[in-house]
Order: sequence, then C-alpha cells, then structure tokens
Amino acid sequence: EERPKSFNDNSDTITFAAIEDDDYIPFPEPLPPPPEEEHFQYREPSARQPKKASKKSGKIGFMRVFAAVLLSVVTIAFVFAFSLTLSLKLGLSGNIIRNNICNFDGRTLFSAQYDGDELSNTLYNSLGFGSAADGMATQSSFRNYMLRTDFLSYSGRTADSYLRYIIDGVGNDPSITSADFVHDFIMANNRASIEQFEYKMTEQDYLFMQTNLENDNFDASMSISEWSSSLGFSLGNLKYLFSYFTIIVFFIIAFIMFIWTALALKGRTSVYTGFFSVILKISGSLMILLSAVVLLGSAVAFSFTNHVMYYIISHSLITFALISLCIGFAEFILGMIFKTIKKCTQKNNS
Repeated sequence: EERPKSFNDNSDTITFAAIEDDDYIPFPEPLPPPPEEEHFQYREPSARQPKKASKKSGKIGFMRVFAAVLLSVVTIAFVFAFSLTLSLKLGLSGNIIRNNICNFDGRTLFSAQYDGDELSNTLYNSLGFGSAADGMATQSSFRNYMLRTDFLSYSGRTADSYLRYIIDGVGNDPSITSADFVHDFIMANNRASIEQFEYKMTEQDYLFMQTNLENDNFDASMSISEWSSSLGFSLGNLKYLFSYFTIIVFFIIAFIMFIWTALALKGRTSVYTGFFSVILKISGSLMILLSAVVLLGSAVAFSFTNHVMYYIISHSLITFALISLCIGFAEFILGMIFKTIKKCTQKNNS
C-alpha cells in the first residue's frame, strides 16, 4: 500500500539501500571545542610577563638616590632655618624678654660673677659710686642699694628697645650711653640713695659717675653700631631675616624641596617617606638639642662658674627655649609618622 506523500517527505531521495552501500560517505560532524586546559596553558605565559616588567621598572638608579640625598641636605637646612627663625621671632620679642628679666632674682644676679668680681662690685667700681656718695656707700651696702632700685625693670625696658629694633625693626638705634644710664637710672633712683645711704646725689656726683663710665668704655659696650662692626654686618638688617615674610619663604622653599625629593625618587611612597622621616627627625633633633643647651646647658654652666651671662641666658631665653622644644618635638613626631607610613607601604607591597 502506497503512503501519501507530504511536502517535506524526502524518503524517495535516499533509500535505505543506499545507506547500506559501502560507497556512502556521511557528512563529517563538527569538531568539539578544545578543552579549557589548553586555553589556560596558552594564556599563562602572557600573564607572567607584566610581573617581570613591573619589577624592572621599580628600580631607582644611583644618580636619583644621590640627587635625593643632596636635596635632603638642603631641605634639612631650610627646615631648620624656618624652625629657628620662627622660634626667635616668637620667643625673643621685646615684651617677652622684658617680662623674663623682671622675674630675675636680684640677689642671685648681683652676686654672680662678671669681669672677675661680683656684678654689684663691678658696677660699684665702674661708677666710682663710693667716691660719688662722699664715702657713704660700701660694696655691701651698694648691693642693698641696687636691690632698692628698679634695676631689673630698667634692664627689661632697655632690652625691650634693643630687641624691638633688631628683631622687629621698630624705632631708631636704641643704644644707650653713659649719660643715658646716669640720667635714666641713677638720677631716677635718687630716692633709693637717700633710703640706703641717707645721701642725696648732686649734679657733680652724676657728672663724676658719667665720666667714670665713659672711661670704662661703657658707651662702646652698649652700642649696636660697635656690635655690628665687631660682627662684620649690620644688626639693623636682621629685621629682614626675622620678618614673617622671610619665615614664610623658608617654609615654602622647604616644602618645594620635599616635592623635588619625592620626584627624584620617582614618586615611590615607600622610599621618599623614609627620606622625609630622616629630614624631619634631624631638624627636630637639632631644635630639641638647641633648647636643651639654652635651658639645661646654661643652668649647668652657671652652677659651675657662677657667671652672670649664663644666668641671664638661662632665665631670659626660657620662652625661646620652650618654643624651640615644642617645634622640635612636633617635627620629630611628624618624622616618626612618615616612618610608620613607610613601613605600612613596604608591608603592603611585599
């Protein structure tokens, strides 16, 4: 019985007999995709290549390190200059020194050594005070007279005017002369002479003491121009060094030096943070050492020598020393922070 044919019926195209024929070749089946292991093995060499390149690019040449070392030395100089000038500007202002001098212990000051004798005896002999007071004053009574005067206040005012001129550039040359000292101190404290010696100074006495001071080279020892001549530069020009503009310039240059050091080291965080740490710790240590010399060194020197200059330094510069100490500690701590950053960066890169 013959089956009805449909439109898609292909039964008469290939017969079952043809399939059984040995000459029949079927269409080839598509090849399976290569296994995933072959893809992994093929891509493995290309994945290792960038690691070798990164290790090679991470090296820093000798010249770059040498340049960074030189820049670090210059940076230390400018950081220290910034720290020192800022400490001097804040700690050596006339008002601060004046207050510190007013807090001196008078008995310790006048009994300290100066020019081979106690300060009060040196001043007594330089003035010729015994002869001026008509023999009424002795060295021991002169010390009591000095304690009755406003010597500390007068010295504080004088130091204030000197420092305002040198540090701040305020006013004209404040150098005092023997005439100024006799008029502003001896005459102004005539009441102390009456209380201590029961003697009232005369104009002849004042002129006599003024002449003695002039002969003792008092004017030159208190002259800023003479100090400048001895040092080889004008102390009046120091006002430019201690201006806030100069201090800011020191800070900006130091900041630029930090940037250049980082660029010289190709911006490698684990390397330039180590350089930053060394720079700040060295500058901080110098400031701490400076404050220790002013505070402890001068105090120890005074205890051994009893020289008046060590007493003046240790007590009048105490504010400057404390400011230097704070700035030094701040820089040292910042250096330790950069050292910690360096260690953390190295740990993350390893």
